[in-house]
Amino acid sequence: MSKSCPIFIVSLKKDTDRRRQISKALSSQALPFTIVDAIEGAKLTQVDMPWFESANSGKFDVKARSGMNEIACSLSHQSIYQHIVKNDIEWALILEDDVIIDKKLSHLIKALEQGKSNLLKKDYVYLLGGQEGLSSRKRISLSFFNKITIANVTFRLLTYSPDKIFRACCYLIHRNTCKRIITEFERQFFVADSWGLLYKKQAIKGYYLAEIIKHPIVSVENSNLEADRRKYVIKEKRRTRGNLESVLAYILLQIRRVLRSLIFWQK
Repeated sequence: MSKSCPIFIVSLKKDTDRRRQISKALSSQALPFTIVDAIEGAKLTQVDMPWFESANSGKFDVKARSGMNEIACSLSHQSIYQHIVKNDIEWALILEDDVIIDKKLSHLIKALEQGKSNLLKKDYVYLLGGQEGLSSRKRISLSFFNKITIANVTFRLLTYSPDKIFRACCYLIHRNTCKRIITEFERQFFVADSWGLLYKKQAIKGYYLAEIIKHPIVSVENSNLEADRRKYVIKEKRRTRGNLESVLAYILLQIRRVLRSLIFWQK
């Protein structure tokens, strides 16, 4: 069994600038890494996805249809899970190539490899950040009590709600969790950051969040996935709130967040 905590970077071959930047960032912290050639959406064939028939396939939620880049991204992450299981790797860090890395990462990885990984719960996924620019971030509640601190990096248990976390750009994952995700993927397609779905299906028991890695604010210009999502995701139309109503809603939201953060029992 591997005692190291390898770093896998999901990256398209054509994204040479991104590869160069993240390679430089990790090398500056003396962190070894493996670049995994991501699958390109435009090159997908029926052989790559025999379970996929069309955007209206019963395998897909009609409110979250997926474009080819979304499918390719999901398959790329699945390939890493399979590698982790096949090579009996206990813990691994998966990064996407556009993340912004904090210097704390090297201390965290070193501590994990020196035995601190024993502090982590194997059935949970540990997100290292990536929630910047998401409107859902303000709805996330993190426990004041259930915390895990390793090398000055504090992971706090997500108490509400897995449906409010997105992106699969930076996370620690255990081999056993990879096995369960692979099993679920064989049953039904889902995008790589379907954290809420995987929680409901009990493939993942819960999530911890430590925001030491950032993700650039995305747009259709700098993200193929964002361009896909603009095409396929159906957004519900909502009534515009008045100023007073908006203020009251914000205050109530913050009260709920604090109350949820006071949950002290383990999920």
